[in-house]
Amino acid sequence: MISHLLNQALTHQRPTTVPDGAGGSTTTMVDLAVKACRVSQSTASERLYGAQAQADHAQPIYFAPGEDVRKDDQLGDDDGRAWRVTAVIRPSKAAYVRADVELIETRGAP
Repeated sequence: MISHLLNQALTHQRPTTVPDGAGGSTTTMVDLAVKACRVSQSTASERLYGAQAQADHAQPIYFAPGEDVRKDDQLGDDDGRAWRVTAVIRPSKAAYVRADVELIETRGAP
């Protein structure tokens, strides 16, 4: 169990599609619970190998086992950083849930 390592709280949002009444649909982000997690940094070699391969590099965020985190969910912190979940890994022994995420770039004030 990794509960003693979950030292950060992130907001959790999930995209939800609803009919717009005119035959189409609208997708909005729905706020879910704040989740305890551990935001891990990539190692220097992981960043280097990713850059050399011209590949996207995911950052891992760990949650307690059983947490409902899904691909395309968004996570955010109090500093204004936001991440989009690109993959969720659940090991065969339920010790944690790992979400690979990419940082969502935000624009600064004009």
